[in-house]
Amino acid sequence: MPITLIIADDHALVREGLRKFVELEKDLKIVGEASTAEEALELVAKEKPQIVVMDLSMPQMGGIAAIEEVTKSYPEVKVIALTMHEELGYLMEAIRAGVKSFLLKDLNPKQIIQAIRIVAEGGAYLPPRLLDDLLAEVSQLLNKKEEISRKDGLDSLTEREREILTLITRGKTNAEIAEDLIISPLTVKNHVSSILHKLGLSDRTQAAVYAQKMGIE
Repeated sequence: MPITLIIADDHALVREGLRKFVELEKDLKIVGEASTAEEALELVAKEKPQIVVMDLSMPQMGGIAAIEEVTKSYPEVKVIALTMHEELGYLMEAIRAGVKSFLLKDLNPKQIIQAIRIVAEGGAYLPPRLLDDLLAEVSQLLNKKEEISRKDGLDSLTEREREILTLITRGKTNAEIAEDLIISPLTVKNHVSSILHKLGLSDRTQAAVYAQKMGIE
């Protein structure tokens, strides 16, 4: 059975272009075309396609709102966003709406066909340059979250742990810290383990670097 598609774009030339190269593929079949988001939703309800290729810049209802409606009401229908906007904000908004692929209109036909097949099989597809941007954004968010977590951990340190962390930044060994504070090396070791756990760090060197960064010397 061929993969069934609905193409939703308010530009007739875009729909025609998509239709021409999709029709060359024996495993793909267009079961409807829409020039508005409302028409697209009516076609989805009627045809129950496997894939909807939806332009984000649709008149009236808008592409994002239509995508949200499709993914909510017909979870078995996969949506591919089609747009000329490659800004990360559009991508994130489309992902939140539930798209399985985000395609730029300047992609070559082979990439679009590849995306359709991947999504139909249950996968997801992003063009490499958008994937790089998304990974960079995710990395930045994770780093920010990690910094917030460490700041919370720093605030949770006891007075004794802060004291020991200060001595760590000065290059003191556990034995030297124990001697300075008149406690046992085992107690120091336990405090160091607690400090590393609270800060989400793996060793004393990382703790010293982080403490200096945060102004603890």
